[in-house]
Amino acid sequence: MFDISNVLGLDGVAGYVVDPGDLLGKRAAGRNAEVATDQLSENAGNLQSNYDKVTGLANDYNNFIQGMYGDSPEQYKTALSNYMDKVNQGYDYGKDVKDFYSPAAAMRVQKAMDAVTNSQANAGGMFSSDYLKQLAGEQQALASEEWDKAFNRMNADRAFDLQKYNTTTNNLGSLAGMLGNDMGNYANAYGSYVGNLIDASNALTQGMNDINSNKAQILANKKTSIL
Repeated sequence: MFDISNVLGLDGVAGYVVDPGDLLGKRAAGRNAEVATDQLSENAGNLQSNYDKVTGLANDYNNFIQGMYGDSPEQYKTALSNYMDKVNQGYDYGKDVKDFYSPAAAMRVQKAMDAVTNSQANAGGMFSSDYLKQLAGEQQALASEEWDKAFNRMNADRAFDLQKYNTTTNNLGSLAGMLGNDMGNYANAYGSYVGNLIDASNALTQGMNDINSNKAQILANKKTSIL
């Protein structure tokens, strides 16, 4: 230790003693504070950079999901509406056996009828009632056979038509279900996206608060060491 009055040559400060170690220590403490502050500033920059990277990746992810599922809600509404319309409409075949009754068959039956009539006319009504009944029976049998053929054709056509209706209805229901799942996937993915942004923002805020708090503490310690 030495008396600073001897160095300055001033009597007014005689008796003020300075320890050189204190001066060197305060200078070192100041340098250490500056280094620590610079490191904290660098950390803050790295934290901001990481935040920008995270948010950038999150935005890329959201854009990707948007491209895959973004239209799902509207598509789902359309598909569901089409499905419900089909279900509410119900199945209506709209045909009957007459639509499958061959014009040629009707002509054959009519010719048989004409033959019976002409035979009666030509014979002057001489045919016995049993013979006439036999002719009428043959005519009815022919008509019944043609009707059965038409009925079978109608049943085959109706079965095919009903299968198409059921297939279409089931496909519309499946499409609505798939789009509903897609809409759920999009909602979950978007929720994750927002959650990641919130987490990143909270991490940035907390990190910056910690850095600023440490800087303030270093500054306070530096002022205390100077006094």
